[in-house]
Amino acid sequence: MDHRLGLSRGVWLFLLILWGLFLVAMYHWGVLLKYFQASPYYYFTAAAGLLLLIAALKGVFWPSALAGDCACDHEVEETLSEPTTNAAHAPDACALHDHSHEESCACGCHGPDRLGWWPLTKAILLLAVLAAPILMGLIIPFGSLNSLAAQRRGSGSFDPQTVLAAYSAQKDRIFKMEGQYSARNPLDIINLVYSRPDPDPAPPKVATILLASRPKGLPDDLFLGVRFKMTCCAADAMPIEILVRWKNAPAIEDDSWVKVLGVARRESLNGHPAVVLTADEVAIQKDPPEQPYIQ
Repeated sequence: MDHRLGLSRGVWLFLLILWGLFLVAMYHWGVLLKYFQASPYYYFTAAAGLLLLIAALKGVFWPSALAGDCACDHEVEETLSEPTTNAAHAPDACALHDHSHEESCACGCHGPDRLGWWPLTKAILLLAVLAAPILMGLIIPFGSLNSLAAQRRGSGSFDPQTVLAAYSAQKDRIFKMEGQYSARNPLDIINLVYSRPDPDPAPPKVATILLASRPKGLPDDLFLGVRFKMTCCAADAMPIEILVRWKNAPAIEDDSWVKVLGVARRESLNGHPAVVLTADEVAIQKDPPEQPYIQ
């Protein structure tokens, strides 16, 4: 076997092992849940990592025949392997071999440069392309979508009816209580507010964790809170926005995580309907929630 074939095989086996370990480790550590909804896609990704590891181990311990051995119909080796009783009549290998075949054969099996430079170069380039996402995943720390992504993906109208038309919260969920406040995400809050009369004589008290920002044009006592609703994966996550009224809203920094306790009700902002959470308390969070997406 040409030594370059062995190197190419080793490179691809290493790549399979690396990808398999990467996907299995991301599943084991729960990181895949930050990229995928807990759906078949999530489990298929973990299964793909396991299959890559199995394929790599099969290649290491039970290798199959490699391309590169000449597949042409050579009769020289067969003739030489036949037993003979008379050494004087032993066939001459050079005479038996058809040298003109080497010039016309396109199999690339002959001569010292059997493979040439291009196959190995192509394998290295493909390795670099496929290994780059793994290196990026290991080097770049995980971060959820930020407020800029919310502005680009959102409609900018803060209209909760648009959200209700696209999504619906689970009606039979049991929500944790934090004192007098029920812990809910923005989608649950919007559903809750729109399931009650307007005006609401006793608006609900809720607690929620939001990614805060201060888009241009907001009144001084408002900031925008958002969480992303994940349908399949982070690539299709859509922002669920809610406005928060707080006296210190101008002090809020973009992309800061805040925990808000307050009263939620319907209001009109510049002639458009909106759900506004009037804050009794706002606490800056040092770290994002364990699961930043609404699933």
